[in-house]
Amino acid sequence: MTGHKPLWKNPMPTYEFFSADWLKEIERLIRSQIDPAAINYASTSLLTVFENCPNGVEKALFIQTHKGELTRILAVEKPYPQAEFAVSGEYTTFLKVMRKQLDPMTALMSGELHFEGNMIRAMGMVSLIEPLYQVIAEIPTNFE
Repeated sequence: MTGHKPLWKNPMPTYEFFSADWLKEIERLIRSQIDPAAINYASTSLLTVFENCPNGVEKALFIQTHKGELTRILAVEKPYPQAEFAVSGEYTTFLKVMRKQLDPMTALMSGELHFEGNMIRAMGMVSLIEPLYQVIAEIPTNFE
């Protein structure tokens, strides 16, 4: 049939955890879904450290914003860059967060995730941290 469009959509690709394509997709979604005003035009940096990943490795994600705009997103290794805030925890805990089985703030309050940085300033950054983790959770990812 000419001019007939299929009724199904192409499925979203699945990205490998910490691959270059995964990082590009995080960047694309942050830029398209997070309005600078919604995160109070935050200028900050966040280091997320995934401890005890498969094969016993540790991986970290560095995200930096300026006036609410994403300026850098990097997969980093030790020694980690200086960040205003750091969130660390077991890989398995982050899996639950990224699969939307565990709220990131609940994980922080229960001690499943660990926070470093100025707690008073961080309370004002909740509007930034939660949307970032929500964006990451939306990406179909092969974590194994």
